[in-house]
Amino acid sequence: MPQRRDEREVRTHLLHAVWSGELLVRKPSSDEPMQPRALLHLVCLAKSHPGFDISASGTSQVSSLEEQPDGGVVVSFHGHVALPPDPCDWTDQAVNDAIDVLKVQPFDAFSQHFRVGVSCLRVLRDDFRVYCLSSGYALPSFWFGKQTPRLSIAKAERECADWLRSLGRRPKEHAKTWYREEAHRRFPGLSLRGFDRAWSSVTPKSWRKAGARRRGSASIPTSTT
Repeated sequence: MPQRRDEREVRTHLLHAVWSGELLVRKPSSDEPMQPRALLHLVCLAKSHPGFDISASGTSQVSSLEEQPDGGVVVSFHGHVALPPDPCDWTDQAVNDAIDVLKVQPFDAFSQHFRVGVSCLRVLRDDFRVYCLSSGYALPSFWFGKQTPRLSIAKAERECADWLRSLGRRPKEHAKTWYREEAHRRFPGLSLRGFDRAWSSVTPKSWRKAGARRRGSASIPTSTT
């Protein structure tokens, strides 16, 4: 990351990624994925949290407005989560609204019970690799080892080729320069020649023809998986 962060900031950053579905965490006993909806159950085990309230009624919201007798308005940034007591009654909309509140809360906004529980969840090496690459972060050496520049360049070219191959299953949507710039953003260490080699070897022949991109096609996915 561009700047050094303390432990609280790192935990907050990673928790936001979990709530947003960018980072996959797993149960420690079975390695079964722990989806954000399931994480809500852990939140609701404690009815009191420092940074937000939980109730069975109302609307989930990050902030609230309270009108004063003198006509003024007090804005509270203390979040509010509204979920029925029985998880069987949780609608998709209610879950999404609750997650919208929770994914902007700092780590210490949650109860100690939740902080201990979420800290016990596992992150597998491959899942963390996907998260780093999709977020544009270099793979940390503490887990993936130090790589020589030559190995890093070759690795970036392989990953670029895999990415282009997955996109090649769909119609071309952009000019080659767009894909080149996006590849250099996603894969640090990728050379211009490396991109050209990957482009020539894995993209469909129709992609290599000059001309405007096809209209009305689906958008390019942002995930590298």
